[in-house]
Amino acid sequence: MGLAEKFSAKYHYDGIYHLLSRTNNCELLFRSDNNRFYFLKKLNNFLSPYLNVFAYCLMDTHFHAVIQVRPESEIRFWLQHQEARSLIKSEKEYLEFSDINSLIEAEVHRFMTSYSKSYNSYYNRHGHLFSNPYKRILIESEKQLLQTIVYVHANPIKHKVCRDYKTYKWSSYHKILERNSELISIEQVMKWFGSIDEFINIHETLSEKYQY
Repeated sequence: MGLAEKFSAKYHYDGIYHLLSRTNNCELLFRSDNNRFYFLKKLNNFLSPYLNVFAYCLMDTHFHAVIQVRPESEIRFWLQHQEARSLIKSEKEYLEFSDINSLIEAEVHRFMTSYSKSYNSYYNRHGHLFSNPYKRILIESEKQLLQTIVYVHANPIKHKVCRDYKTYKWSSYHKILERNSELISIEQVMKWFGSIDEFINIHETLSEKYQY
């Protein structure tokens, strides 16, 4: 698999992916905590019918997320129970042609575009906020999955934003520990790590290489 293919993996049912998107020219993606709350709200509203979210981290100029495409039965059930007039083009085409890759690509793009438009309007900004295309990497093993979740949570120390990822407010690390999130599929994350103690221990062990 070439580098371009690695970072633009096709979406498929039950596939787990590491999403990453940066801003153009290292501009700020968030200028306030309200922006961050709004971003997470948008992510939940736009993507939760199609994706499970297992981890996230919001950095100043980019974001990471670990997501899984929901099973076909769940996606079809949700769409078939929406008012037909409320469905957008990508959703109607999915119900007709069952192209899950096109649907998820369209929904992620719609989420990012919606946030960008709101951000631009609020700050009187013009032009694309995100650098295209965004990256998505298929996670192919449980080992890679655990490493990726730790990498996402450890991103603040990797980028020298803080010395201890546990003190960073805008990742899902504490949400998972506290079992307090409408966005994160916490029970599934705990199944992979085994327990709260193992979740903490594995993070401490695997995050050492990102320390500075």
